[in-house]
Amino acid sequence: MKKINIKDIKFRYTCYNESLKNSILKVKLIKYIKVMEKDGYYQCVDGHKRLSCIQDYSVMDEVMCVVENDYSKQGSSYWGSKNHH
Repeated sequence: MKKINIKDIKFRYTCYNESLKNSILKVKLIKYIKVMEKDGYYQCVDGHKRLSCIQDYSVMDEVMCVVENDYSKQGSSYWGSKNHH
């Protein structure tokens, strides 16, 4: 897990409901945002609604994120030599 500035995360603005807004305003985030590290930024994998709400209400500058691995850049020898179960 890693604390990341919301300005460094690219996400798709998504409408959210009143319940999510009230929860975030009251207790901030309970569930971590999932991101994938790209070339100099982070791409949101899960948490677009939460990030949209945080951005709209300026609730926080940084969020706790789970940074997922991007195995697409690994060569075929990587997959042949590791057990990924």
